[in-house]
Amino acid sequence: MATPEHDMSDTSIRVSDELADELFSRKRRGESYEDVLWRELEKADAFSKIDDGDVLAAVERAIGEVPEEQREHLQHLRDVIHDDG
Repeated sequence: MATPEHDMSDTSIRVSDELADELFSRKRRGESYEDVLWRELEKADAFSKIDDGDVLAAVERAIGEVPEEQREHLQHLRDVIHDDG
């Protein structure tokens, strides 16, 4: 996934064994660790652009639509979003 503006020069970073294992688990066949890192950064960028108000409204709608026994997780999610906002 190296792009023209990102060359594949030899730069090393230190990571814990735990993070190395996590990165390995996210690799797809034929991917480099750089590919994994770029993909995860792109996901994080996209996620950061989501409006909490839109998510909160969707969760509130879902709470009203699901059976009572399935609401606990959605209610917890609503509370987390509300506390962060």
